[in-house]
Amino acid sequence: MFANGMFVATEFAYIAARRVRIERRVKSGSRAARIVLRAMDGLDRYIAASQLGITMASLALGFIGEPILAAVIEPPLVALIG
Repeated sequence: MFANGMFVATEFAYIAARRVRIERRVKSGSRAARIVLRAMDGLDRYIAASQLGITMASLALGFIGEPILAAVIEPPLVALIG
């Protein structure tokens, strides 16, 4: 779930970032702002990468969580249905 949250937060950060504010920081010499500005120029790729990360994290969560959830749900269902 942590990985999923990180990818979602990254996606929101890219969308919410104000280009003018980032450009101002680039002019003041911020290396991090320069990296973010470069990412904003290829925003479609970064959003797609975030979406892929969200999907992969969700699949991993399902792969790990399904056996645990099945072990909890199966006994009462078997008792109820027969």
